[in-house]
Order: sequence, then structure tokens, then C-alpha cells
Amino acid sequence: MRDIRFSLSISLHLVCLVLISSVASTSHAAGNAGAAPKHQAAFDRAAASRKVDEFIAAQLHKKQIEPLPISSDEEFLRRIYLDAIGRIPTLDETRGFLSSHNPNKRSQLIDNLLQSRGHVSHEYNFWADILRVKDSDDGVGRAFYVLWIKESLANNKPYDQFVRELITSSGCGWERGCGAVGYYLRDRAMPLDNIANTMRIFTGTRIACAQCHDHPHDRWTRRQMYEMAAFTNNLSTLDRSDTFLKIGKAEQALSDREMQRTSQMIRTTFYRDRVSGTSDGKIALPADYQYDDAKPGQKITAHAIFEPVNLPQHETKADYRQRFGDWLTSPDNPRFTKVIANRLWKRVMRRGLIEPVDDLHDDTKASHPELLAYLTQLMKDLHYDMRAYVEVLYNTETYQRAVDPNEASDGESNDYRGRLLARMSAEQAWDSLLTLMVPNIDAVESGLNKSTVYYEGRPVLVGKTDMYSLYEQVKNNTPEQHWAFLTGELKKIKEDLKAQEPAMKDAKGATKSPYNYNARASELYNPAPRNHFLRTFGQSTREFIEAGSTSSNVTQFLSMFNGVAEQQVLQNHDSELRRHLQSSKSATDACDIAFLSVLSRQPTKEERDTINASLNPKESKWNLDLAWALLNSQEFMFY
Repeated sequence: MRDIRFSLSISLHLVCLVLISSVASTSHAAGNAGAAPKHQAAFDRAAASRKVDEFIAAQLHKKQIEPLPISSDEEFLRRIYLDAIGRIPTLDETRGFLSSHNPNKRSQLIDNLLQSRGHVSHEYNFWADILRVKDSDDGVGRAFYVLWIKESLANNKPYDQFVRELITSSGCGWERGCGAVGYYLRDRAMPLDNIANTMRIFTGTRIACAQCHDHPHDRWTRRQMYEMAAFTNNLSTLDRSDTFLKIGKAEQALSDREMQRTSQMIRTTFYRDRVSGTSDGKIALPADYQYDDAKPGQKITAHAIFEPVNLPQHETKADYRQRFGDWLTSPDNPRFTKVIANRLWKRVMRRGLIEPVDDLHDDTKASHPELLAYLTQLMKDLHYDMRAYVEVLYNTETYQRAVDPNEASDGESNDYRGRLLARMSAEQAWDSLLTLMVPNIDAVESGLNKSTVYYEGRPVLVGKTDMYSLYEQVKNNTPEQHWAFLTGELKKIKEDLKAQEPAMKDAKGATKSPYNYNARASELYNPAPRNHFLRTFGQSTREFIEAGSTSSNVTQFLSMFNGVAEQQVLQNHDSELRRHLQSSKSATDACDIAFLSVLSRQPTKEERDTINASLNPKESKWNLDLAWALLNSQEFMFY
């Protein structure tokens, strides 16, 4: 561990024997590449931002509360980078923003960040946590689901369309355009759990308790739970076709293990895992049904549990999932739009107008009812464009005010006199450290979670075929055609593996990984392995909805002291931070570089004096000691 003898001011408080916990805020700026945003000409987003501020101002005036001042450029810069793209800005991005005299530089930066690849990466982490996305299930990859979510976000797919495609998805995940089936495969053979998760995520309504009995704390009955489940009943997430069964039986007799493993991959990935069937809107009540409104085993019909209950009866929509999609995503659904408007408000402002965001009741009241009503209508007016919606919020004075150190306790109203202090999520912390290590980190691909064909953990036939193309080749094969195809394909794979061998060895002859693990969290396995930095800092296991944590612990403290920050950021001669520090022209320049790189701001005079009194610039590694201290300050983790 480094021998640190100095202590900076309160804004740079070193974490010596204390856990990273709270205090301090920071900053932000700089231009990120991206196409110009596609504004809807008929909608004035600047006016919408002002309207939001008017609602907040009226509430503060009513309660005789003074709003906090507008944040400094430094504070705003760091905040908007972490909130919009999930990482701190680079040294060049920071310098570019802070040196700009453009009066519109904040709104232009917001535009650029929301159009960037970094925004897609950050939003994927958000939705993967909500949807409990995992890379594999029983050893079978789910990369098609990951790719579908990322593509939807990259294309700025309207939220109502995004949800509808999840609800109505069918087919094999590797059939082009069908990746949304991962939503049903995530709750394989658990239709009641799936509908409970659907209602909680998209309408903020918790009906899971009603699987077994009438809800003890809400009005929902067990019958209503089954009436909702009837919308998606009769779906199959496990194809037991003759082809699947015959191939499986033949595999058991194979002595060729390579052929057997390859056949299992094809069979389970393309033949077993698919969503099929048509919901007829009927479901049988369980044998232990205990209420007088129906009999055990009685078949009941799908029925919406709140308005609008009169579902469209189009002849072309025989599948009740289509009708369910109509109801769920309808602008007339009293909870669908309200929930996403509130969820994204919390994502931006750090506290919802309704808390929790996914536990609404008939008598639930927002802390600012008029504002929530306006935001709900705003989402509709923007045609469920989530990117445009958060752009409105980021451009408000409310968002851009200084940090409010007084966070409301559970059950108390928050008046939004300033933005609440936030601690980096696991993904933000990881991506920010990588920003200090790797140039152009947003463009780095890991090689994982792709449509590449993998054989025994290695990518094969890259540029020749992928999983989508492979599916097209095998989807209609008979068992006999399956074996003929497999023989030829396995031969190509083995030839490709042999050709890869020279490139898979380093200078000492050791085998290199085909993957780049120094990539953003969205590029890595979902979730990360148990001992990975991401899990140490609270990444969700993806077993439960939004189960990530920002709580601190001793392991995190030690990881920052001696782990990634020390070994890969500071001791790595190729890291961006170390390269910039070594290029400094003076002690003052090195100090500026360290602060601008890690905290996105210049040091104060008091901090400069403290550093000058504590560190000797003649020592070869004094600048690395300074950077280490900044990385382990509370200010780095909080914004």
C-alpha cells in the first residue's frame, strides 16, 4: 500500500481507515462524438424544461424553501457524463468543455451524449437490471436478448413499442428480429411469475402475492391474478418437437464427443429454446383454489384488472397477447405511462415523485401530483421517446442545481431544491476506472455477447457465418439432414480453430484469451463472476428486479486501495492516466492533470497548498501518489 502522508481538504478527504460512504460532489463537461439529435419540430423541448422548473419553483415557493444555486460547470460536467453515459469524462473532454465560452454548451453537450454509444451502454445496464437479463440459462447463451435490447436502445425505439415487442414475442431468439423472446425465456415454465414481473415493471402493480391467495395489502384477488395470467397462457418456452427428441436420443449413442457437444449446442440453442403457441385467453384455476367466486379447475377468461377493461376485439388478433399488448401500452392505461415517467424522473433526479417506483396503489399520491401529471402527458406528447424525455429533464434548472446534502428519509417528500447526491453504481465505477485506463473506451468491444458462433469458448467462423445465419441453415432440417450438416460444419470449425492457433499465442507461447475484458460493463458477462470488481461494488445477480446495490463494504475499500485502481490504472504503463501524468511539463501541470482526470475539476488553492506541503515533486512517483489519493477520496465515488 502506498505511504501517503498528506491529507487534502474536506472536498478531497482521503479514505484512510474509513469506508467510502458519503459527502462531496463533483463536476462535468466536454463534447462527445455523436450525430445531431433528431428533434420533433412540433414539440418545444426547451419550453417543456421550463415548465418542469415552474412546477418545482411553485412547490418551493409554497413551502418557503430557497432553491440551491446552479451548479458550476465542473460539477455539471461530471454529473451529466455519469448520468447520461455512465462514466466520468476523459481529460480531453473535460478540458474541451471547461475552456468553451459557448453559452449553449450545456445543452449541446447533453445532445451529444444522448446520441453517443456511451448512452446506449449505460442504458443497457439500467434495463438489464430491471429485466434481470442473464447471459445464459442452463448453459445456453442468451446473447440474442442482449443484442435485441442494445439494438432497441441504439435505435431509440419508443418505449411503448419496446414493451409491446417483449410481450408479443415468438420464435427462436436467433431468428432475426426475435431476440425479445428472451423476456419469456427468462421465466421459463413460470407463467405466473412472468405476469407478476410484467405488471410490476410496466404498471408498478405488485400482484405476485395473489398467486396463492388474495393480496393482503391491496385489492387484488387470486382470481384476478389468474385472469391476468390468461393473457399469456398456453405459451411454450420449451420445444419438444420430434426433431428435438430424435436428435437428443441419437446423441446419447454417439462415441464422438466433439460431434455430440456440437449437436447439443445446435439442438438446445435452435430447437429447444423458442417461444411458441397462441394464447386463447383461457386458464384453469388451480386445484387448491379456495374462494367462492369460482371452483377449483374452472376455466376462466382473460380480463384486465383495471381500466381500460374493454379490450380491442380485432379478428386479426386471435392471440390474446396482442390484446394484452394493446391494453398494457395504451395511453389510456392509468399506470403504464405514469410508471415510466416516474421511473425516468428518479433516474435523473435520484428520487421518484412516487416511491417505490413499482408499488402503486389506488390511493398512492405523488409528492408533486401536478408535476407527475405533466410528466405523464409529456411522455405521451413525445410519443414515448425516452431519450427526448430525459433530454427535457437534463436541461432543467432543477437538474442543474448544486447538490442537496439533505436527502429525504423514506416516506418523506423531497422538494428538489437541488439534485440529490448520488454514489456511483458498480457499472459507473468500473466504466470510470476504465476511462482512466483505455483510450476511446466507448468504442471498445469485448468479443462477448455477440452473434458470433462459439465453440468450446472460442469464437469461430468469424466473418463467414454467425448465429443468425446458422439458424437459417438449420431451422428446417430433418434429423437426417441435421447429422449431414453437422459433419460438414464441425470440419469447418476445426479447420478454423487450427488456423487461429498462431494468433492465440503470445510471445512466450502462452495461450491468449480471444476476449477483451478491459471493456465497459455492458460488454462483459451478465452478471459478472462473483469475485469481479462489478459484483464487489454491488452489481445485481439478476435474480430480482432492480437488485443492484450502492452500499459500501470493506471489500470495496480494499479493492480500491490495492486492486483495479492501483494495479491497472496507476501501475499500468499503458494506462491513459499514467501516460498523461508522465507527459506533464511541471509539478503544477501534473497536479492539474490528476484533478481534471479523476475529479473533472481544477484543485483549489487550499488543496494546492496542502499538496505542496505534503509531497515532494522531486520524488519519481509523487504524481501517482496524488492520483491514488484522489481515486480513494469520497469525491471520486460520489457525484
